[in-house]
Amino acid sequence: MAFSYWVLLKRVKNSTKGTIYIYTSYFLISLSLLFNPAISNIYTLLSPKPEAADFDNFYKEPHITKEANDSKNLVLIYAEGLERTYFDETIFPGLIKGLRELESKSTYFTNIKQVRGTISTMGGMVASQCGIPLLSPVYGPDLNNSMGSMDMYLPSAVSLGDLLHDKGYYLIYYGGAKLSFAGKGKFYSTHKFDDVCGKTKLLPKLINKSYKTGWGLYDDSLFDLAYQRFMELSTLYNKFGLFLLTLDTHFPDGYPSKSCQDIIYKDGSNAMLNAVACSDYLIREFVNKIMQSPYGAKTVVVIVSDHLAMKNTASKLLNKRERTNLFMIIESSVKEATKIQKLGSTLDIGTTILPFIGYKGSIGLGRNLNDPNQSISEIEYIQKNLLSWKPSILRFWNFPKIQESIEIDITNETIKIAGRLFDIPVLIELNDKLETTLKFTPCNDLLRKFLANQVLTLDKNTPFLLIDECKNVDRLDKTLGQTGFCLIAGKGGKYYKNKINENIKLTSDDVRRFASLAPNFQVLRIAHAGGGIKQKTYTNSHEALDYSIKNGFLYFELDFSFTKDGHLVCIHDWKGSFKKTFGFEAKERPTLETFESLVKNASEFKNCTLDSLISWMKQNPSAFIITDIKEDNLKALRIMSKKIPGFERRIIPQIYNPKNYNRVKSMGYKQIIWTLYRYRGTNADVLKWVDKFKKPFAITMPKKRATSNLPRELAKKHIPTYVHTVNKLEEMNKFINNFGLTEIYTDFLHPCEGLMTNMHYKTADNAL
Repeated sequence: MAFSYWVLLKRVKNSTKGTIYIYTSYFLISLSLLFNPAISNIYTLLSPKPEAADFDNFYKEPHITKEANDSKNLVLIYAEGLERTYFDETIFPGLIKGLRELESKSTYFTNIKQVRGTISTMGGMVASQCGIPLLSPVYGPDLNNSMGSMDMYLPSAVSLGDLLHDKGYYLIYYGGAKLSFAGKGKFYSTHKFDDVCGKTKLLPKLINKSYKTGWGLYDDSLFDLAYQRFMELSTLYNKFGLFLLTLDTHFPDGYPSKSCQDIIYKDGSNAMLNAVACSDYLIREFVNKIMQSPYGAKTVVVIVSDHLAMKNTASKLLNKRERTNLFMIIESSVKEATKIQKLGSTLDIGTTILPFIGYKGSIGLGRNLNDPNQSISEIEYIQKNLLSWKPSILRFWNFPKIQESIEIDITNETIKIAGRLFDIPVLIELNDKLETTLKFTPCNDLLRKFLANQVLTLDKNTPFLLIDECKNVDRLDKTLGQTGFCLIAGKGGKYYKNKINENIKLTSDDVRRFASLAPNFQVLRIAHAGGGIKQKTYTNSHEALDYSIKNGFLYFELDFSFTKDGHLVCIHDWKGSFKKTFGFEAKERPTLETFESLVKNASEFKNCTLDSLISWMKQNPSAFIITDIKEDNLKALRIMSKKIPGFERRIIPQIYNPKNYNRVKSMGYKQIIWTLYRYRGTNADVLKWVDKFKKPFAITMPKKRATSNLPRELAKKHIPTYVHTVNKLEEMNKFINNFGLTEIYTDFLHPCEGLMTNMHYKTADNAL
């Protein structure tokens, strides 16, 4: 399996302390090189540019069609590190006997190279079944194994399992190790396997449950159980696939089964070669039992090495020649060997198998090595360009986009994004659209601080969130202590840091704020003119504000006008609105004193003044005011900035002229709404202007413009939009569903009514 587990295995095998220290030293030296910025820079310079890649020209969408009348059952054996190099009689005379016997009646391939992304067990499985290399957002031979922390394993890839399942195959995986390691279980369950069995399921089936290695079941136990299952499947299902993974030849020394106690290689001094001899014997016995069974004629057996052998006690001998992977296909009807010397890799295994079981088709980057017309130059080109195609290959992980929120559950050590669950620890890299790239900690105690080290290698313009145990992030901040979980977010060396003491939810705006991204406008429904009350509108009154906030509103649009003596009061205008409010026409604009007297004596409702509004805002700290100032907007906003505590956050000015956007921003206001009801420019003009604005801001518009293409064009730019004024539920749904508006100004529609949910009203300002 993975190189980083060498040290762990040496402990399991009770090796000497000196050997442990030597291996650990080698590992730590390699690790230091991996994280060295100079090495990273060199790697970047030498890597092909992704923009020059032509992945789509070579990746073939996986598909299969039936070619033969009778489909065959498939038994596929992944032999752990059992590479074809062991067949070399000049280096390992007499070592391979059983497999050579099987080879004499098989189609076998002698030039299966190990290419990038296929050097681990998961790499071999992914390549052979999905036709793509196993690439993750991190670099390093062992680090792809960390992707087991994903909720689904390469969910956007289509595998051999997916294709066969859709053709009616019942699919089973048997492996003696834990399914959780490196994500094996998630890979098979993601790709439509009906029964996925690892150590936890298989060990209870043994008579002697103590007969196991540090990894799991010995291979003789695995093959016994697998043969029993093969016989059951043959009677129960018309078509099935049984996939196995062996363990006895796991580096560094191997784990020969007890049934092989009389099988040793030469003088028995090389532990790994003893294990290879044992595995050679056990695989032959298992395959022969299948082929000699009543169901052998309907079965195709494939034997492949999952990858080249990791560093082991036979490595010096293996390195004497160019090394290749094992790949042979066995059919009961074939009595003579067919040797295929064509260049290939484990990427080609799935596609090559298909005709043997009665199908033809393509799987990703894989090619049929048994096709005489297959171009070798095409295979060479694919093998050479895998790294340059990494951005395209990473898309198969289908990382989520943060839409509403992230839920951090420290109790279960998970996070939820867009309804999907991922394991903690996790490093979440972000872009401006809140699309994510997820990185996880490799399965190794020596790499528990891996994610914190990754933060230090990020480009200064890459925003991120890191959720990890506090003891693992002390390189980033030593003040957080050694207990519990911590959140670190930011970019370019500027971090937001805090301990997480309970399960929390971060809104998308929280994420933007913590990760130093320009925040989006926080979208909430807006109570127009303070909201309707007693079926009356435009009251701009304290009664309307009180009624609306009790109903769940947090955003309140208010109309402001200047009195004769230069004070701001809440009234739409001094003509029609004045007469509607006080019952007579105004001969002139009143003073503040006269206005307050009229409000007290001649009005059903108490219109607010700027001073009374400030008092109300102090009593209602969750409320935000959206201004609609009909005259001298800039003057009024300057007054508000001087008089209203926390104005920059709690006042959301509306502007009418886009040229004033930066002037209002310079006053300190954080969020702005550009209202279009006075604007005479075209939609194209609007789109040009918004490109000049710095977020956060929103656009509001009257109904006529809201039925144009403008809302959808603004949505493409991730700019929230409002329409005013909407008081019917069906009309609101029409604007949101048909035209792409985000929210509404309303007099009477409850903030949770219709398409909206309480989710919009949950914030995380005090969550940490």
